[in-house]
Amino acid sequence: MKEQNDREQLLTAQDWLLKAQHDFLRFQADDTLYSLVDCMLTLNALPDWAPKDHRDELKKPYTDEVVTKIKIGDLAEIDINSDKFYLYLTRCYCNHAKHNQTAMGIVKIEKIEGIILPARLPAKFKFVIKFYNMDIYCECIIQSLLTFWEKEIGSWSVDSARP
Repeated sequence: MKEQNDREQLLTAQDWLLKAQHDFLRFQADDTLYSLVDCMLTLNALPDWAPKDHRDELKKPYTDEVVTKIKIGDLAEIDINSDKFYLYLTRCYCNHAKHNQTAMGIVKIEKIEGIILPARLPAKFKFVIKFYNMDIYCECIIQSLLTFWEKEIGSWSVDSARP
């Protein structure tokens, strides 16, 4: 992050990635919904910082036909453990929250009792994204997307990233 008048600035995709990593560390430390949503909102902003030739694919990882199938619960063709699916879930949750919609109950975050292996003690309640009949640990989604974005941003030429 570049400093200007002793104020941090978010001027590049790399800056936003650093913010997402910071948000994730804060979430791991305080385990609150506010920190979780801060991290998800930051991850959701990253496609807007992609070069134009990458932006559309990152903002909309699936075709309209596939999204229609997802909305009715037909996940037969979907790899639910993929970064592409995690991008979709994050975007869906954040965009519906931004527009004060509940995504017809399709995507929501709840805190459940459980642990992620390898476990850290003391065991805590964990946040999951509930998507139809699935519970997907938010921490796993965020870790996967942070790794995805590190690689993705690293593959862009410096000149092609949005200033």
